[in-house]
Amino acid sequence: MFFVPGVRRLISTHPSLHRRIQALERAMGNTARPFGNAPSLDAIAEVSGAAWGVRASDIPSPVAFVAAPAPAPAPAPAPQAAAGQPISPTAVASEAGLVDVTRTTHARELLESMPAVVRGATAPEDAEAVLLAIALSPDGAIQRVQREAIERAREPGFITRVLDHRDRVRTLAPATRLPAVQHLFPRVRELPASRRETLRVLLSRIALCDGELDVFEFCLARLASTWLQDSLSHREPSARRRVADLRGPLGTLLSVLATFGHPGDESSAQRAFVTASAQLEPGLGLVFGRPQSWTASLWRAFDHLDTLAPPDRRAVIGAMVAAVMHDGRLREVEADLLRTACAVLHCPLPLLGGLVHAEAAGKPS
Repeated sequence: MFFVPGVRRLISTHPSLHRRIQALERAMGNTARPFGNAPSLDAIAEVSGAAWGVRASDIPSPVAFVAAPAPAPAPAPAPQAAAGQPISPTAVASEAGLVDVTRTTHARELLESMPAVVRGATAPEDAEAVLLAIALSPDGAIQRVQREAIERAREPGFITRVLDHRDRVRTLAPATRLPAVQHLFPRVRELPASRRETLRVLLSRIALCDGELDVFEFCLARLASTWLQDSLSHREPSARRRVADLRGPLGTLLSVLATFGHPGDESSAQRAFVTASAQLEPGLGLVFGRPQSWTASLWRAFDHLDTLAPPDRRAVIGAMVAAVMHDGRLREVEADLLRTACAVLHCPLPLLGGLVHAEAAGKPS
């Protein structure tokens, strides 16, 4: 939550979430983009030359997939707070951005768990080199292609700096890779505009080198598109849309979250989806389903959700929190997707206390 640019200043006086969102948008120069002006997934694929199974242009809407009937939610073990009381997704969402001892301690411990090379990257080009080192694949063949892309895009010798950091950032735990990326972005945004633009394209090319995107690569590419494009744009804000106008994108977002939270268990995923949908206004009629290409569908959904009206963003955060809290366990992919979605909405990340880390628990949900 403390790695989003501008949040430290924004949350210092404890205003309401609505006011924090408005202040954050003013601080960013009203750079919210209308859908269609943001870099599309097709554009990223064309730049990289990667072949998608289903291209974004082939999907007529963000929810172009076979709908599954949503079952009535079955009782699920509710996550418990420290005092033994169930955690409310609404309460968690409403506390996003608050500063207290628990949250500052969590942020400090998270930062201290990162390698010194990440914490010490204060110069913009140093932060860029560390960021690219984090983006490198551990697979040798893929990494060779990625290195060639960096060499073509950057001055001679820059790749050496990236490779110098490669072994040091390997100590990053999977759960801290995306927080480390977010920690580096404020420095990277200080690069000249032309270099920021080529970096945005380069990060997408690196992520797509093998023609596929895993969750971390998708989140990295989307964060680069959101934050680096925001810093390059000075457009007027688009007309703000309400939750009822974005049923399709919201259905996509919650379906993807629920599916990744319950791998191989579609029935539980559907129940998580219904629980999450209940956090939004009644009568929306959101539909659960599995997209043919979750990456293309979610990318386009994020483009739409970037136009959401500030008062409705807290409700969407509450719905996402309900989806990831449904089974009381938090998977790394869920945390990364939630972190990225909050960044797209330009909102602080909620602190999800009381959840068991799924991988650490030793068994799937």
